[in-house]
Amino acid sequence: MHKRKENRTYYVVVHGRKPGIYKNNEQAQSQVHSFPNGKMKKIKGLKAAKQYFSENRQTDSKNKIYYVVKRGRNPGLYLEKTKALQQIKNYPYGKVKRIKGYEQAHAYFHNEEFKEREKIPNISIDGSYIQNSSFSGYGFVVQENDQIIARDSGTILDFDIINLRSQGAELYAFIRALEWAITNSYKFIRIIYDSQVIIQLLDENGFKASKRSRGIVKLVRLYQRYKDLITVELYHKSDHESYETQHKEAHDLSRLMSNIIHNK
Repeated sequence: MHKRKENRTYYVVVHGRKPGIYKNNEQAQSQVHSFPNGKMKKIKGLKAAKQYFSENRQTDSKNKIYYVVKRGRNPGLYLEKTKALQQIKNYPYGKVKRIKGYEQAHAYFHNEEFKEREKIPNISIDGSYIQNSSFSGYGFVVQENDQIIARDSGTILDFDIINLRSQGAELYAFIRALEWAITNSYKFIRIIYDSQVIIQLLDENGFKASKRSRGIVKLVRLYQRYKDLITVELYHKSDHESYETQHKEAHDLSRLMSNIIHNK
């Protein structure tokens, strides 16, 4: 058992929502995604992981100053004032607030003021690729104030996107969800996603570092056009237990057309 632990890979979160040592990469990623200056490291061996965590864990989050952008290009928590101010510069009714402590800043961002935030829909997205038939589909579910107000699913006919398999299908679902929201005059939405890869691709640096296939270029270019029209908050499906059920329905929808076609 001791030998197995020393050969196992661990993911050490030293600055994030819940610092700690994780065996699962996705669980660790969810702790640092969208967290100001989040830091995680992949380490082999439990002993080395514990030592790194002990030496590098940042424990002063209660005393740190956060700049909370409630309304701006990219709402969220920022440690640098200049970056926060960039989000509201020339943005209509932009708002940023200086708050001490992560928990207080997080609570303010999610719960205080702005009654219109209650109407922000959660949109769970997913895409599926059926390998034996080279068939791709997408699905998304829109929930507002605990009520499902819309569902959508369909097949993907663009071979450049089909060739990206599951990654392309989920990225396509993301774009379709944005188009639905823009069509229905939403200015703010929350996207509940599964694949960390597509979030990295939507980031400018991640896109530049990726293998830029034709399908990725098509979808990311659409995102670059749409993101100026709508503000998107990103949450992984594991961030809250309620997201799991909603995401499961989006997953089933992404396979719906494939099941209909292949069961005939």
